[in-house]
Amino acid sequence: TNTNIIWFNDLDNKLLMFDFNKTHYANNKKESIDKADEKINGIMNKGREEVQTLYKKNQYEAAINKAQMLIMVLNELNIEQTLNIELSQLYQDLSNLYAKQNLLKLAKETIKKAILCLSLKLQKLKNTTSLSII
Repeated sequence: TNTNIIWFNDLDNKLLMFDFNKTHYANNKKESIDKADEKINGIMNKGREEVQTLYKKNQYEAAINKAQMLIMVLNELNIEQTLNIELSQLYQDLSNLYAKQNLLKLAKETIKKAILCLSLKLQKLKNTTSLSII
């Protein structure tokens, strides 16, 4: 097993670490994409659960930091703009956390990013989907 450690700076210039263990190398590109999607979904689900748990424990700053880290990780993985729906959901989560902390300016900026991600996804779908009229 190879261990890759990726370091990020969050919005407050705090270092965050993401440990990504790659244990399977697929020969088939489709299989590789499916495995990557599965891992990303796992990261998303686990990360969002952790954010919710921290929030329920009144650990608001930790919840915000975790949400920021997930967004940074997803941005790194979103090179081809295929994860915009997932990224939009994380931005919505972060916006809610900011709003609950009465950080309304940050909440507004973050919800704008969520909307932008969705609009980019819709535009991409519009460009790749053609409707034929019979």
